[in-house]
Amino acid sequence: MNINDSDKKVVIVDDQNLFAEGIAKIVNGLDKVKVIATIDSGENITYQLSILQPDVLFLDLNLPKKNGLEILKEIRGKFPDLIIAILTMYEDAYLIKKIREHKANAFLSKSASIDEIQQVIFSGKEDPFYISKNINEATNSSFELVEDPFSVSVQITQREKEIIRLIVDGKSTEEISDILIISSETVKSHRKNIFRKLNLSKVTELIKYAYEYKLI
Repeated sequence: MNINDSDKKVVIVDDQNLFAEGIAKIVNGLDKVKVIATIDSGENITYQLSILQPDVLFLDLNLPKKNGLEILKEIRGKFPDLIIAILTMYEDAYLIKKIREHKANAFLSKSASIDEIQQVIFSGKEDPFYISKNINEATNSSFELVEDPFSVSVQITQREKEIIRLIVDGKSTEEISDILIISSETVKSHRKNIFRKLNLSKVTELIKYAYEYKLI
């Protein structure tokens, strides 16, 4: 791979390989930009970035081993000059708010235009936080948090709260089992009950819930 000193070096972190390859092809078609790596997991991400030394990071939220929000919290202070753009299918106002708080540079929908991707790549760290144009105003509007995360109608046990925190931390079923000294089957049962009680279906939705109600 031939990279000029003036080229912007880009890393893409996304566990959907076909999508990552597609974005890499688009980015590599831009002038003075090179994708130097695609990574499919949040594992050892700090070490990998320290070796690769990219200028721009496109980061998915829903990743194995460690979720995108956790990665963002981990790397932001270590790589202050890195342009970090969340690139995700989720277009949720609360997630956008948390991503801004953790000092990402942009929130891009996976249907963002090439022009938007290019704009983010060549942005500076002092530029305003960028949000995809196709995310509607209602999604970006402000909203208030509910004070009590566990109302009478949703009874979450202390054990379930512990498991929620570990899930958000990116722990696997086996890791949660080891930490809490309970069987994997018990962890699976708790997970099923948590998602049922909260009427959620995805880990990313649980992450949003946990941040919204200050569980982590």
